[in-house]
Amino acid sequence: MEENKSKEFSSLRDRLTGKQKEILSSIWHYFCEHRKWIPAHRVHRDFGKEAVVTGIRGLGGSIIFQTSDAGKEYYQLTLLGVLLTDQEDHAVEMLTGYLGYLHSRFLTEPEFDKVRSEEVEGALNISAKQSMILYQLISLGRFCRGSSGPGAGGWNVEVPREVDELPDGQALSRYVHERAMETFDPNLPVAESARMVYSVSGRRKEKASNEFWFIRNPSLRQQLEEDWQEAQMLPGIRAWKSCVVICGSVLEGILFDRVGREPKRALEVYKEKMKKSPPDIDRWGLAELLEVASEMRVLRPGTLHLSRTLREFRNLIHPGRQVRDELKTTQEEADIAVSAVKILLREMPASIGDGG
Repeated sequence: MEENKSKEFSSLRDRLTGKQKEILSSIWHYFCEHRKWIPAHRVHRDFGKEAVVTGIRGLGGSIIFQTSDAGKEYYQLTLLGVLLTDQEDHAVEMLTGYLGYLHSRFLTEPEFDKVRSEEVEGALNISAKQSMILYQLISLGRFCRGSSGPGAGGWNVEVPREVDELPDGQALSRYVHERAMETFDPNLPVAESARMVYSVSGRRKEKASNEFWFIRNPSLRQQLEEDWQEAQMLPGIRAWKSCVVICGSVLEGILFDRVGREPKRALEVYKEKMKKSPPDIDRWGLAELLEVASEMRVLRPGTLHLSRTLREFRNLIHPGRQVRDELKTTQEEADIAVSAVKILLREMPASIGDGG
């Protein structure tokens, strides 16, 4: 991370108007009290809609943004937004305490990979209520690889990959501020739809990463590159469901290319596995591609398990299932979806070299 990120944060904080800080602080206080984000109309009532819209437009979507659920609009803060409230010191204190705990434990137990809320509460001497707030801060700053909770039994998070790079002492405070500034974009819109359009169009203007060099069909390769760029952007704007759907599509495209390299064998495997005549490979869905790829042994067991998990997520977010079972897609599912694609991108070229 660049050291000047801390200076950029200080400059940004100094430019805040009193009204902007007051609005941000009220949103964070509401979350800490109710453990959910504040309805937009409540903020408009307290500060006046025109003042709110004007104030947050000047802040941008990297600090505060709108979301909608069941026809209602809400305001949410990013980690940067929280650090710009009147609770900055408390938030930094909680995060540095948590990161310091990870650092200390890593020195004596370098292979630990998960932390439970009760362990953190004991180590930091904080209440269960404070622990829930800490969990939100950890999630906002992505100071973990995956998580579950919070619920009646508390929460747990997977240790971040960079645990072996965490600083100690006072440097942790600067680390938190730098992390909050990592994705700052002053031009990112606040409104949900505008933010999505801006982020997607911005990513598609970037040069393709060439991670899909092994895909034979140029049109498919370009489509997968664009979809993958979009999928990696979506967690940053908390579009968990869209991320899972697009990652499933990318996974499907990669497997279609790999299985299609051995069409005769693939069709034979399909017929034997499914006990029916196979349709053309380009009509197979993710489930069929996974099963055939498994039998063809082009996926390692661990990769296959992760890929099947992603397939289940894709099934779960079918509109009918969502309405009937009241299912919600969360950050955890999005993180798993992204991981599944990353692993496949790493392993597939070797598989092609061995037998494709």
